[in-house]
Amino acid sequence: MFVLTVGFCGALAVSIVSCERDEYTWPNDNSGVAGIYNVSAYNVPAAVDLNGDGTSSANLATESACYAGTFLRLNSNYTYAMQDIVFNADSESGCDTIFSTGTWRKTDVILTTTSSEALAGGVSTDTDYNFSVGSGTLSKVILNGIYPASDGEGGFFSETGNLNITYTKAASN
Repeated sequence: MFVLTVGFCGALAVSIVSCERDEYTWPNDNSGVAGIYNVSAYNVPAAVDLNGDGTSSANLATESACYAGTFLRLNSNYTYAMQDIVFNADSESGCDTIFSTGTWRKTDVILTTTSSEALAGGVSTDTDYNFSVGSGTLSKVILNGIYPASDGEGGFFSETGNLNITYTKAASN
């Protein structure tokens, strides 16, 4: 009888522990995430001189004010707004601006935005960023992205390669 009671109690204890573990929801601490993140680096595979100063750089954020105007605003209610400004030699201003809005979520070190606009053929778009709480940065890689290149004589054309973009959180006001 003692063995049966111990066995029953042991089985009951295991099932209680496993039930509690299955029903437990792990906290998602997003404190300190909300804020405005400005582009601090827009790195492309090959250096280019977009601003005509005679110095080429692979960081387009230092080559054109277009990229420096890009920002991502993460709101505390888990919505976002983004202004993405890219170089376009064919436009009157030299820049194209793309706006997007939607929602965001963070799991561990990955922050994901989901656009509310029906982009790319009517489908919302998810974008993953690596989040570093210590440095206050978000970074993403765009595989086979399009970026401007120079022919060395003032003309520009498009190249394709992996783009590494870093956003740095602005100081709180």
